[in-house]
Amino acid sequence: MANIDMDRLTKDATDGDILSQFRLGWCYHTGNGVEQDFTKAVEWYKRAATAGYAPAQNNLGVCYEYGYGLDKNRELALEWYRKAAEKGNEDGIKNADELDAILTAEKEKAKAKDKTGPDVKTFPNYLNWLFQIAAGKGYGFAEENPASAGKAEKKETGEINIVPGKKIDLNVPIEEQKDILEAKPQKPEGKLVVLDTATWLKAARDGNADAQNHMGILYCKGKKVERNYAEAVQWFNRAAAQGHITAINNLAVCYEQGIGVKKDLVNAAKLYTRAAEAGVPSAQHALANLYYNGEGVARDFDKSFELWDLAARQKYAPAQCNLGYSYYMGVGTDINFEKAAVWFKRAADAGYIKALYFLGMCYENGLGVERDTETGAKYLRRAAQKGDPDAKKVLDMIEG
Repeated sequence: MANIDMDRLTKDATDGDILSQFRLGWCYHTGNGVEQDFTKAVEWYKRAATAGYAPAQNNLGVCYEYGYGLDKNRELALEWYRKAAEKGNEDGIKNADELDAILTAEKEKAKAKDKTGPDVKTFPNYLNWLFQIAAGKGYGFAEENPASAGKAEKKETGEINIVPGKKIDLNVPIEEQKDILEAKPQKPEGKLVVLDTATWLKAARDGNADAQNHMGILYCKGKKVERNYAEAVQWFNRAAAQGHITAINNLAVCYEQGIGVKKDLVNAAKLYTRAAEAGVPSAQHALANLYYNGEGVARDFDKSFELWDLAARQKYAPAQCNLGYSYYMGVGTDINFEKAAVWFKRAADAGYIKALYFLGMCYENGLGVERDTETGAKYLRRAAQKGDPDAKKVLDMIEG
């Protein structure tokens, strides 16, 4: 990235040049050429956005959505995204669609009489969306990813499909359905024995914690049983009551996201704490996020740093990136660009998208590494190709 004449840029922006106002806002947003200052970024974005410049309108929407330089306000964020979208701005179109979908789903869920889980009729891909976010936050049900299943059925029954032509009826005592429960497990080539659903269910009902956690996963996925989030939570609860750490972590995800149970961040934090203390890196990372955002617990940047550090040292890429961000921004620790670059590199080597962006910015600006714009652009392109909007914006500034 070419050196920026900040005095000239500031003068042009002050004189009313819209593009200069946007670029100056971007410099303050990213800390390029000046000390990072989100408040000043918002000030200059607003000037250009009010004048009708679409990229500034989109970036102002980002500031409102995530609370950069002002209080979070997703409704205002959506307004600015839409203004950018009306002018054909691709980022504005994408951001408006995504935020509108999230807000609509939340409103429909609030109206629904049944508060026990996401409204799959208005947001059929809710779990798929959730676990795309989970890839960044470190959430997810352990053992298998429930989001890999397709759309949930609109109507649920009390039956479970076990083998072709036979079903288990949840309303009939299980001991009266021995012909189904005694179905033989399938034996593929090799020594591995794959247990069928009937066997898992019988073991779960007999009190096996691993089987109970497994049934929770199946109900979340809707795999071989009809998707039923509330039933999944019941199985996770049974396994968690026996101290099953994976189930405790899975239950925490449910409480945090309101899957099969009313959203309860305080309870989620308590459950994540139990799993985190047992050394589960995804739980350590998720709990760190709660401390960082002050959700379910009092905001504590020192605690979030400590937990991200624990998870990062277990090679958990999302935590490695967030630990790098802590050093980059001085969250819970002193600013140390060298350490930031090290942790961004480790997460980037694992393919973590946001780490590719931050590592690119380190090289572009010589933060913690020797300045190398070619290497910086390489990482930014990789992040942009994987869909990172911030990397796309920076590349547009560099190459456009």
